[in-house]
Amino acid sequence: MIDEFTATQQLGFIFKADHCIGCHSCEAACSEKNGLPSHVAWRKVGYLEGGTYPDHTRVNISMACNHCDDPVCLKGCPTGAYVKYQDTGAVVVDSDICFGCRYCTWVCPYEAPAFNPETGSVSKCNMCVDRLEQNLQPACVDACLGHALEFGEIEKYEEEHPEALTQIAGFPDPCISKPNVRFEQSRSLPSAMKRADTELIQYRSAEANLPYHSAGKTSSAAETNEKEPWSSLRSHETSLVVFTLLAQFVVGAFLSLWSLPLLTSGIGLEVSLHAPTMAILVGVTGLLAVGLGISTAHLGKPWRCYRSLNNLRCSWVSREILAMGLFFGSLTLFTTFTFLNVLGPWVHWGLGSIVAMCGIASIFTMSKIYMIPARPFWNHSHTWVSFYASAFILGPYLVAAVLGLLTPIPVALLAVLIAVALTTQVFRSMSQRVHLQDLVSEPQANNKRNQPFGPLTTRTQATLHVQGEADASRDRLFGKFGRFHRMRNKLSYMTMSVSAVTLATVIAVVSFGGGASGTVNILGSVVPWVIASLFVTTLAGELIGRALFYSVVTPTTMPGSFFQQNRGFEQLARDTALAKDRMVGVSPH
Repeated sequence: MIDEFTATQQLGFIFKADHCIGCHSCEAACSEKNGLPSHVAWRKVGYLEGGTYPDHTRVNISMACNHCDDPVCLKGCPTGAYVKYQDTGAVVVDSDICFGCRYCTWVCPYEAPAFNPETGSVSKCNMCVDRLEQNLQPACVDACLGHALEFGEIEKYEEEHPEALTQIAGFPDPCISKPNVRFEQSRSLPSAMKRADTELIQYRSAEANLPYHSAGKTSSAAETNEKEPWSSLRSHETSLVVFTLLAQFVVGAFLSLWSLPLLTSGIGLEVSLHAPTMAILVGVTGLLAVGLGISTAHLGKPWRCYRSLNNLRCSWVSREILAMGLFFGSLTLFTTFTFLNVLGPWVHWGLGSIVAMCGIASIFTMSKIYMIPARPFWNHSHTWVSFYASAFILGPYLVAAVLGLLTPIPVALLAVLIAVALTTQVFRSMSQRVHLQDLVSEPQANNKRNQPFGPLTTRTQATLHVQGEADASRDRLFGKFGRFHRMRNKLSYMTMSVSAVTLATVIAVVSFGGGASGTVNILGSVVPWVIASLFVTTLAGELIGRALFYSVVTPTTMPGSFFQQNRGFEQLARDTALAKDRMVGVSPH
């Protein structure tokens, strides 16, 4: 099979780390040539430091888009705004097509795509293809004072320079996207290098000048006594927090309602259950409509959301939107036909099966969006476990609470729904424990996600090492956001305990209560209120957990400097209104 992303001639950058003096002339030339605002940079210069006085070492790194052989930005973009040129290998984005979902900024391990909140779209290095047509070098290469940047055909350069490296300290693992950048570095460096920005990541090498793998910082922030305010859970992804939970909750509620006839057949509850189930159906359909509307709030250009299906062939975002659209459409039909009472039994089960399959598929595609090697905290099986768990916990609790309060449904049937939610909670708790353990474990050689894709260097075989980013996420979870993590766990343990006691009580009364109908009636009056409280408690825990999901993730990134490309300084500039001064180079948004 021919790789559709293979270029006939792959051009790329060569960075000579020993020659870079950190003057930022390449960054300035790029910005001037492309007319970029001060808060957007296509080429960025950062640095790492290592050693101790007097043997202190600093390494500057100039980095732009690497025009990868496996462009994850192109594959991930739902609008099809990216294209890879066959004649040069350049990966170029059309900012006019982009609607600002920022997914390319998630999947790119090198932070090449730059989002501009003022235009609501993404832009990035285009390899100066217009200059290449005039037989000119890219602007950054021409402007480099120390001749640290070169440009040419990658395959030819490797033939002439077999010592060329594909990875240096601070550069994320090339296995993720097969970048077309090569490095030269001859001077010996310390075995450990640290970033100058606020990212809690170090880089270590077992031997001098071999690829440095990211490693967590030495001291843990979990010991800090600082308490973050509730506002720290609010982020640009808050709309996605609401949307993902709403969508998963609706899927779980529908599956609970759809399976209800299997539990109640033959006991004559069809008439009494019709109105409450209809109310739940209408309610969850309306909630899903609201959630779909909220999901567009994170887009830079929400009015361009119709472009989201342009890349069904490659993008899981497009596939998730299609699956969710089919789920919403089929659910609306099912709800409408049920409300009009025009469905026969076979049509009811047939259409309901379609809705159920679309709902399950929508959660699957939603979880695939977050299985990103560049964000190791998400790239774990616990992500899809957590997404499905939200559906099979919130849905059964709501259905059980509503039916228990509004209908004479037997308490034994409510116990079945409680059992489903409780089992799911236990399973998710076990998965979470494994997830947290894996965050501090060395990558497994037999993990398919960690396998190298080919001989990237002449000196060593690269493997996917994201231990530093994983450690940093865990550090943020137990440190900065520790009190929220503990609160979420307490809510989860409390609901599991109360659910277990309630389930055991119902089983004991129903199984051994004999003819004590009074006891069963009292239980039937109390249990629905207990379930309703469990739903509220669980919902609160789910909201905190989903907010943490977005807040603690640490992506693979290129090192910044003390001020530029430093998230800590950027947040300080926004908090102190310093960002309003355009000369600072920080967007106030």
